[in-house]
This record gives sequence, structure tokens and C-alpha cells, in this order.
Amino acid sequence: MPLESTRGISRLKYESVSNGWLARYTREKVLFSKTFFDSAYGSAEASFDAAKAWHDEARRLLPPLNRREYVEIKKGNNTSGITGVHRATKKAKGHRYDVWIASWRTAEGKRKNKAFYIGQHGEEKAKELAIQLRKEMVAQLPTELSSDYWSYRPHGDRQSFERDIYAFEGTEIIRVHLARERDRRLRQSKIEEFLAEHGCLFCELCSFNFEAAYGIIGRGLIEVHHLTPLAELTSATINRTKDLMLVCANCHLVLHNGDCHENLETIKFIYAAKHHRSADPKVNKPLVPTAGAALSSMASLGLSHDPVSTITCAPAEGTA
Repeated sequence: MPLESTRGISRLKYESVSNGWLARYTREKVLFSKTFFDSAYGSAEASFDAAKAWHDEARRLLPPLNRREYVEIKKGNNTSGITGVHRATKKAKGHRYDVWIASWRTAEGKRKNKAFYIGQHGEEKAKELAIQLRKEMVAQLPTELSSDYWSYRPHGDRQSFERDIYAFEGTEIIRVHLARERDRRLRQSKIEEFLAEHGCLFCELCSFNFEAAYGIIGRGLIEVHHLTPLAELTSATINRTKDLMLVCANCHLVLHNGDCHENLETIKFIYAAKHHRSADPKVNKPLVPTAGAALSSMASLGLSHDPVSTITCAPAEGTA
């Protein structure tokens, strides 16, 4: 049976180079893609299987919205603060009626709405009834994936205020926290090993280099991530430098935004897809800023550099 393009996977045909398959996956308007050439996999069937496996992995790591999640996305033109509920004025037989309206779609996709008259229920009660009905209708939706999840991305709230919003901050208070012990010597040993191998410090996930970006004020800056979260360790746990990873502040924040193990796998996939690189660390070379980029960044900050300590960090084999 001949292979045919399927959703998210299309056939590429070139005259001068090998044919192949292009796998694409869009999540909240961020496009991830990777090309699988027949010549690299031995046949069109094998390259198609590889493309499909990549696409399935993308959907597993970055799952699309289900029906209920999709309908709860707050649209950019929302003014009530409640998805699917808005205030309006209806006209009938020469009269105007202020109402709160609940809108929803059925499982078959049919749009429906119901108005609650403010004159009959009062402002707050009419709004409350509209919100309650909306929740009941959404709860009846199935949880299978929405058919249009491929390209939709929720917009940020667009709010305007007639006055400045302010708050009083800065009051000193005392808080007591229970903290888990860390060994700074292990952290320093990890950094020293990394410097000995690569010549400079950069994020092992996104390759961001603080010194290359900020000059001398960024020199030596890096965060250390425990591959096994501290919360899962005990006093009997032995940690070694191989159990640590150097990351930038952004990647470190995302790693701890939920399950660290799953997030690490997802971040690696995202950067491999964004840069069209293999997920195999033996194939990749880090996108580390070179000395020229570092000096350019320092110059833009009006900083001079020490020739002895100039960044010479270059992409190294065997680094993700």
C-alpha cells in the first residue's frame, strides 16, 4: 500500500536532493518541525515511521487541549472576566432590556445561548445564573481532543484601567521555613568540572551563556539543578556531580513548574525540535555564544574586556 501524507506529516519531493517526510506539530502557535530524509533511514517507509514516531512523541510531551479546556480559554475581546458570559442589551418591541447571557457550544458544535434579565433577577443574580448555566453546559462536553487545537493560542487578557493600580509593599516580616541541606562543595565541583571540559559556563538545555550575553557582570553566573529533586532525597542519599545539571534561571524555573522529570524530557524535546537537532546528545553541538558574540555584548554595555579572560568557549562534541 503506497504511503500518503497524513495530518502533521507531509511528503517532500526534491529534484536535487533525497526525498523525505516533514513532520510538524503546532502547540499554541509555536511550530515544531523536523525533516526525515529517505536516504538517512534507508527507505520511504522507514523515514515515514520515524516521522510518525517523532510526531507521536511531540503530542505526548506537549498534549493538545481537550474540548473542555479549549472552551474555557478566555478570548481577547472578553469584558466580563468570565469565559462564555457577557452583559448585553436586548431590544424587543421598542423596549431595551439589560441581560446577562451565557453562551456555549454543544458536543455537536451547535452554538447556543440563554439570556437572564436583570430587571427580573437583579444584576448580581442574573450574572450568577448565567455563570452557573455556562458551567453546567461545559461539564457536559466530552473530554476528547478539540479538532482545532492545532493552531489556536489563547491571547493575554486585554484590560484597561482609568486609574493607576498601586499597593503598599516593603513591610518587614519574619518567616520560618524548613529547608533541605545542600552541599556547596558539590555544586562548586560540578561547575569546576564543567569549566574544565567546556571552557565556560552555559545552560545545558538552551545553551544560554550569561557572560556572553552580559559581559563581565554575568561572569560565573549559572544555576545548578538536581536531577533528582531535593524533596525526594534523604539523609542517606549520595549525590555526585553527574546527578547535577547546569541551567539558566529561565530553564530552572520551567523545570520546577510541575514534575521535574517530565519537564526535563519536554524541554529537551522542544530545543531539539526548535533547532532541528537530534535528541541524541552525541549528535548535537550546543548553541554557545562565541568570544566574538561575548565581546560584542560587552561593547554594547560600554564595558572593556580583559584579554586574558576572554571567552573562548566553543561548541563541543557530546553536549546537549
